[in-house]
Amino acid sequence: MLAILSSVATHPLIIVAGEITLAAILIGFTSPGSFWRIATLPFPLWAIWIGMQERHVVGPAGNMINLFIIGHQATYFLDYIDVVLLRKWTFEARGPTDTLNRDSRANGTALKTDGSKTNKSPGSFRSRLAFGFQTATSRRHINTPYETKNCPHFSAEDKSYVPSRSRYMLRTLGSVVACYLFVDINDATSLSGENARLFAPDQIPFFFRLGSVTIDQIALRLVIAVMVWAATYCLIRMAYDMVGIAAVSLRITGVRSWRPLFGSVWDLYTLRRFWGNFWHQMLRDPLSSPAKAIARILRLPDTGIFQRYTKTAIIFSSSGLAHQFHDATVGLPFAESGAIRFFAVQTVGIMLEDAVQTIWDGGFGRRKSQNQTGTVRWKKMVGVIWLWAWLAWSVPVWVYPAIYDRTKREQGPLMGPFSLSRWFLSRS
Repeated sequence: MLAILSSVATHPLIIVAGEITLAAILIGFTSPGSFWRIATLPFPLWAIWIGMQERHVVGPAGNMINLFIIGHQATYFLDYIDVVLLRKWTFEARGPTDTLNRDSRANGTALKTDGSKTNKSPGSFRSRLAFGFQTATSRRHINTPYETKNCPHFSAEDKSYVPSRSRYMLRTLGSVVACYLFVDINDATSLSGENARLFAPDQIPFFFRLGSVTIDQIALRLVIAVMVWAATYCLIRMAYDMVGIAAVSLRITGVRSWRPLFGSVWDLYTLRRFWGNFWHQMLRDPLSSPAKAIARILRLPDTGIFQRYTKTAIIFSSSGLAHQFHDATVGLPFAESGAIRFFAVQTVGIMLEDAVQTIWDGGFGRRKSQNQTGTVRWKKMVGVIWLWAWLAWSVPVWVYPAIYDRTKREQGPLMGPFSLSRWFLSRS
């Protein structure tokens, strides 16, 4: 009986529900300086440790659901530190009581307010709990005065536009189907007896073995970089859209709460825009808040190159640590994951492209071209080449170990029994 209770108590779904409920209660019912906010910090840290001890397969879709549930379990401590400990969200303030010198620029639809101004209304138990859960489950705080920077709108031209319920459901369902087919087909066709050789640890270095690198290996790195980000994009978007469809169809929330998760592909021409505009911003606040807090502790100046890149380095290193924990919870040994190295080196890439752009603008940018549009297009084309060259070089340190590990212990299709591609291939 104790074994059964222990298994249930440490199940990822139970732990994730517990993490969210704990944060909701603290946000809705405690003061910013409450002892209980710091006293309960060990729980989300314990959740990471539990996740690293035993892997679970959750629900009928197997590996895919496992990936998201345990991933949430492994990274929720970032949300806890952000909203509970650092920015100290409360019901009375209807938001954070410490903005950590947050950028006050909104996306065009949310009105900024002073989080230090509190609402003296005691509020009902239900309203406090609802506010707590809303805050604990929203990483972007869409359509609030504290909306995360660079969250896309339904229309780039008209930021107030919200599609009708039927239009949203139809388009989102189409997106789910398209993403499912891409991920399923990609997963089924990626199996190869050559994977153990192609993605072996000795294939990760590039410049240190430049003399022996072949054209095929360079092409493989580029293909892997594109396919991995495309598949990850589809997986995350599919999960987000499925939850959105359920919430809107059951009228739990309105369409306006489910704005696009990712930005435009036309932003894919610099590393900074890739991470800051195109990619989802779900972890932007949970990663930025600790970086700003550390900068405050170190008494770094509010502006300047040093503080800017110090915070950038902290953000990417923290992201790498969170992703390395995630890799460990889904089976890849912590020491074998290259997540920290991959994310940490992104700071170097951003510094390089910033330096090149500054030098270019200083030396050539003042010369006005007769065809300004052509110049912009030319720069973007160079930017696209740079972006994917950088990712082709940096991605293998994180992705190759994961592919190599999965090759050693094949876990079945990512979509579990819902994999149509594996079903067809097994009968061909």
